[in-house]
Amino acid sequence: MTETKRKTQIKIVSPLEVRVNGFDTLIQDQNFGESVMSIDLPDGRSFTVGQTSMFNKIPYKINTIEKNQTSDYTLRVANRTKSSLLLMPMFNGDKRLYMYDKLLLNCFIGKNLDTLVLVYRFSGEATFLRFESALKSFKNFILSEDPNEYCVKFEFSVPNRLLKDFDCFIEGRYSEFSTDYKMQILKFHDLDIQSQIASILFKSESRRLALNKKLGVTLDEEAELLSIIDTEKEIFNVKDYF
Repeated sequence: MTETKRKTQIKIVSPLEVRVNGFDTLIQDQNFGESVMSIDLPDGRSFTVGQTSMFNKIPYKINTIEKNQTSDYTLRVANRTKSSLLLMPMFNGDKRLYMYDKLLLNCFIGKNLDTLVLVYRFSGEATFLRFESALKSFKNFILSEDPNEYCVKFEFSVPNRLLKDFDCFIEGRYSEFSTDYKMQILKFHDLDIQSQIASILFKSESRRLALNKKLGVTLDEEAELLSIIDTEKEIFNVKDYF
């Protein structure tokens, strides 16, 4: 969806992001330290961190505002969870098949840290309704529920053959995923061995050196190159998204 009003363009980029561009008009921002807390558009509209705004009748809770350049901002609900990057490939197929960039809010782990959870923006379109039925037919499907009128949640057990890889994820031992599962992750996201995710899974020297410089530390060669999960971000809380 793209909405243009008095030369200001608002575009839904993904289930988690909206782009606001003023083009040749000036958007004013209010900052707290280095963080943008709100933006004021020339037509009188404003967007503030913590606010839930409707775009094309779809609610987006604005948790962060990122300034890309003058009069160009990204309003973000959330970043991709580590579960979306490293656990969602436990489902067969690829991210296109799972509407990753169209309707998926995020993949999560269950409250007891032993299940997989997918949360989607609800759509009444026939394609999504067929997709919903397909998910419910999976052998490892447990349950579905509607946290609110705008999203639907699906919970699944972890496939038995991937339980060891799941445990590695929970414990932050990403480089100890099986080789087959590492390749499954790259295939799911259509990435190659030079990608950032690959550099985490295979502990590339270039990533380790870059982290040393960024963090001002000297990481041991055995150290993992991605932080352990923050369970508060990896367990779905509807209040964080709506």
